[in-house]
Amino acid sequence: GIIFAASVFGVNFYRSFWGNTERGEGILTFLHVILYFGMLTGMLKSWRAWQNFFIFSVLVSFASAIYATLQKMGASFVVVGDASRVSALIGNAAFYAGYLVFHIFLAIWLFSTKRPVWQKAIFAVIAVYELIIINATETRGALIALFIGFFLAALLFAVTASSKKVRYFGIVVLSVLALSGALVFAFRDSDFIKSVPGMRRVAGISLKDVTTESRLLTWQASWRGFTDRPVLGYGYENFNVAFNRYFPAPIFRDAGSQIWFDRAHNIVFDVMVASGILGLGAYLSLFILSFWILWRYYKRDPDANKTTSILFFCMLLAYFIQNFFVFDTLSTYLSFYTVLAFLVFLQVQNSGAPALLESRRTRGFNPLLASGFIVALLFAAYFSVFRPARANLYVTNALLSASKGRLENLLGDYEKVVGLDTYVTEEARQKLTETLLRLRGSQSIGTEQLNQAYRYAIEEMQTAVKRAPLEIRNHMFLMALYNNLPIATVGSREEAIRLGKQVIKLSSTRPQVYFELGQAAIALGRMQEGVGYFEEAVEISPKTVEARWNLAMAYVLSGKFSESEAELKKMERYLGSISLEGIKNLLQIYLKNNRLEDTVRLYKELLLRYPEDTQLRTEAATVYGKLCKVEEAKAEAEQI
Repeated sequence: GIIFAASVFGVNFYRSFWGNTERGEGILTFLHVILYFGMLTGMLKSWRAWQNFFIFSVLVSFASAIYATLQKMGASFVVVGDASRVSALIGNAAFYAGYLVFHIFLAIWLFSTKRPVWQKAIFAVIAVYELIIINATETRGALIALFIGFFLAALLFAVTASSKKVRYFGIVVLSVLALSGALVFAFRDSDFIKSVPGMRRVAGISLKDVTTESRLLTWQASWRGFTDRPVLGYGYENFNVAFNRYFPAPIFRDAGSQIWFDRAHNIVFDVMVASGILGLGAYLSLFILSFWILWRYYKRDPDANKTTSILFFCMLLAYFIQNFFVFDTLSTYLSFYTVLAFLVFLQVQNSGAPALLESRRTRGFNPLLASGFIVALLFAAYFSVFRPARANLYVTNALLSASKGRLENLLGDYEKVVGLDTYVTEEARQKLTETLLRLRGSQSIGTEQLNQAYRYAIEEMQTAVKRAPLEIRNHMFLMALYNNLPIATVGSREEAIRLGKQVIKLSSTRPQVYFELGQAAIALGRMQEGVGYFEEAVEISPKTVEARWNLAMAYVLSGKFSESEAELKKMERYLGSISLEGIKNLLQIYLKNNRLEDTVRLYKELLLRYPEDTQLRTEAATVYGKLCKVEEAKAEAEQI
């Protein structure tokens, strides 16, 4: 109920309901998860049924671990992805690690239950093997959570043990775990720690590393967003709106920085921003209720129920801790709600009402009702599954066409996506824009043809802006299209500036907005205004090379060469991060204005990158000659 209410009163109910293509979440996904939870509670009504279900789940996880091993080995018949951090078929190392946390505990629990020795051996092997694989994911949050879970489990077993031998054994395990953790950090610079991927990443945790700084900045923005809408939040899948409003400028370090976030990478902040304090209370109540059920189950028969109670308690705690550094996906949702369904089984069993576990008898088959249900199901499947699937297929085809430079095919596929009008459409419009921006200047596509494609993309992005006026990414794409039209149209630059001023109201600390504004103003000949926008970008993000480079270019274009040189000197040691195209553009401006002395630094940088480029050496030798630097000119000429 809170999920729905938060979405209804949020900023974009359409997105809250459907989610987006990348995550595939939203109300629709939650409905499926809730139905899955209900199905489990209705079907699995005995210990044997639950054990069989968990056995199957653990065996599937073991199969995924073998697949992850093949990924690590680089097997040709598997989808490798990032071989440095295995992810199996889930596709993301952090999400896969969260999935493994559940199944490592489940394997240990199955090992602890009464069964033949050979089965215990299998589950012991699976648990150890998946510990090795979770280390290969190099997911620090999951590894830390698993360590805390194991430490707490050992502590609880030691405290509750009736036998001194068991208690002493628990103390030994605790000591080993504590010592191991201390040694990892004490010898973080040793060759052994560096050779073990997971340990290396855990030992390398620092408040100054890029990932940690980005997380902390994102959490700060999340908190500020929460304080704006503290009761019901922004609605599910609308984190991006809050993040954009309080975008932390230091997160933008260079052109490759991740600057678009749709999650806080912290489950508490994610829930707070999405559904406010009410949603957070509901989420935390799931854990509180689960721990209460496990406590009651333990108290009913401490000797018989201790192992199950402790292991499932520590499993849920480890899951909660690892979610402090990431967020839920379908793989962890299914695992979490499976455990919740099992706890419902324990509670019903513990309540002394076994009749609730018995299957309900059907009162007879109603063909009319069944037919209506099937029709409704097919109708829902058509709109929620079939149409989005077709749209995704067309997007894939469009991306393939783009890689081959087939503009007509690309546009045709995107038109089909737009015609289907699903939740895929918005991201398809963004993909179209990204593709066209890359194709600008392509020699294989005519200018007029490309310009027509740009005009089509502009119309589509205008629609996207109208449908989601708070999604500034659409505004930014539209600005980029106006600024890069192959054939400039009267009013296009003015429109880019108008859009930019709207974006500043929604996100005033994004340097990229000022880059687009500055580009549009300079193209209109409003040099001082354009330079002012680039100066604002540097003021917002003074340590970013791209911001200073753009300002230096703006100074050059407006004839302020001394100011440009001052900026270039500030970033001289970072010239290596500037693109070849960017440096060549500045070179041409200097040469056109006969600023030969200023070109020397740029030629040196380019020759460091491309020492075999004879054309560059010829140009550099010519410049040295004109500057009467005979020795330098001779040195370059000899290397041609």
